[in-house]
Amino acid sequence: MKITPVNGCLRVSQANAEFRKKYTAEFPDSPEGMKKAFNWAQVVALGWHDFQDADFEKYYGKGVA
Repeated sequence: MKITPVNGCLRVSQANAEFRKKYTAEFPDSPEGMKKAFNWAQVVALGWHDFQDADFEKYYGKGVA
């Protein structure tokens, strides 16, 4: 996980090893934003985020989960 402050926001980059893909998101530069950033990165690293469904199906095939 890489967190970079950029113009009042936190840019978070997290790779998922299974999907061989890097994801990026931005959060407010605040304690709450940092908490959300860490949570987002954890979910992405595990491949459990809703927007990763297409990547999951591509990697494992449809109807597996």
